Amino acid sequence: MSVPQVCRSVGATASLRQFVTCKGIDEKKSPYEPVDVTDFFFTTDEKVNALLVMDNVQPPITASIIYYRPEGVEHGRGTREFRAGPVISYGVYLPISSISSYTGMWRVEAQVDGALISTIYFDLSPPGPRLRLVDASIRPGPGEAIHAGNLVTAAYTLQNVGVAPALKVEIRVADSPPDLVVVQMTGAGDLAPGSSGFWQVTMRPGKAGTFKVALNVFMNDVKQVFRYLGKSETFDRFTITLTVSLKPVFLIIKRVLTQPSAAEPLYVGDTCTITYVVENSGQMLGEGVEIRVVSAPPEIEVVQLTSPKDLQPSSTGEWQVRTRPTKPGIYEVYVSFYVSGEKVIFQVEGQAETIERFKITLRVGEKPFLQTYGLYIVLGLIVIGVLTVAILVMRRRGLAAPPAPSMPAPTITPPLPRGERFCVHCGCPMPLEGAFCPKCGAQQY
Repeated sequence: MSVPQVCRSVGATASLRQFVTCKGIDEKKSPYEPVDVTDFFFTTDEKVNALLVMDNVQPPITASIIYYRPEGVEHGRGTREFRAGPVISYGVYLPISSISSYTGMWRVEAQVDGALISTIYFDLSPPGPRLRLVDASIRPGPGEAIHAGNLVTAAYTLQNVGVAPALKVEIRVADSPPDLVVVQMTGAGDLAPGSSGFWQVTMRPGKAGTFKVALNVFMNDVKQVFRYLGKSETFDRFTITLTVSLKPVFLIIKRVLTQPSAAEPLYVGDTCTITYVVENSGQMLGEGVEIRVVSAPPEIEVVQLTSPKDLQPSSTGEWQVRTRPTKPGIYEVYVSFYVSGEKVIFQVEGQAETIERFKITLRVGEKPFLQTYGLYIVLGLIVIGVLTVAILVMRRRGLAAPPAPSMPAPTITPPLPRGERFCVHCGCPMPLEGAFCPKCGAQQY
């Protein structure tokens, strides 16, 4: 460790491993190691340390570390010649008491044999709070798709590297397109010296596209300016670029219905209809959604399948498979779904895993005798009954028929004696010339 001073440099070669400013240097390690790397220093601190570590050194070489004030004037340098390698470490420090009046951003250069190999920067400020961006992340992460309607969360870890409390630290949206809605933000909070805090901004894109969001950090209502560690470039906003797409077609089986139902018997020769109620949970049209039987035993005959049809986003539709078993037994039938002719993975509602085929188990029994031949037996009994009734009716009609009427015996009227006739009223014989019947007294005509 040395205070910067002027020294002659000589030609050599080496590669840079590390060049940082820090609060201290551990010289007990080989090579030296920095303690509390930082690029923020306060006028109440003791030193500004700079550490240079190089590999593949081909001695002899001369290393220099040079400090420049905020206005660009060289303040001092430290130089040392190295005659051993292949790894060297060189540390110098600058007493802050000698530079406390030069607040602002300082530049520090590392040179080898007079050639510049690295430049870093540090800030010197009066004591107070100071925020540093420790970490930034976004979910969904790199390589993960962001779909319209999904939540996107930007998270930032801020640290107060100052010596006074940082009050009312908050993140505000500086610029956001109308199709990107900010759903939730972490409220303002305080940070004690040396402590860190976590802030989140949750957004929801309303449609597909590329969106940019700008965020500012405020401390006590004052917008903060940040700098990348060891760099001179400053920034006062965090910019997020989101590439949002529509969620592709994704099928979810909502329910499966069988006819006959699982509680009803299925017999050989019956038609079993399996209905799949499917939802398109994506944001794109499902073109030509099709169901196919990808595996079925030969004892199961596939009778009919629903033809391919489109399925709108967030809509449900029904696809049917009709089968007919030819033998009793327990059979497994597998179906898959296709979109635009391509086989797709899908999901069953309520289950986390995705699948590429769905299984239905059919339990087929032999049809009972009466159920198989019952119709024929009933028809035969009906015919026999009709014939029996007809015969009985005919027999009854034959027994109740009256005998055929016999012809009446002819009445033989004896011939009248000559000179007589019969009374026209009572039939009594009377003389031919009589005007009145001698028996009834009736007048004769």
